[in-house]
Amino acid sequence: MLELGATFMDELSTIVRDTCRTPRADSDSHTFEVITTANPKQRRALELIQQIQV
Repeated sequence: MLELGATFMDELSTIVRDTCRTPRADSDSHTFEVITTANPKQRRALELIQQIQV
C-alpha cells in the first residue's frame, strides 16, 4: 500500500500532460496532447483519490 504524504505526491508528480506540435510547424498549427502512462503505484494512487468523498 502507498504511504501517505510526500511519497504519495512524489508518485503522482511524474504524471504529466504535454502539449505538442509537429517539428517546424507554424505557431498557429494544431497541437495534440501526450499524457504519461501511469505505472501500477500511480494507478493505485489515482484510484485512492477517486474514492475520497467530500
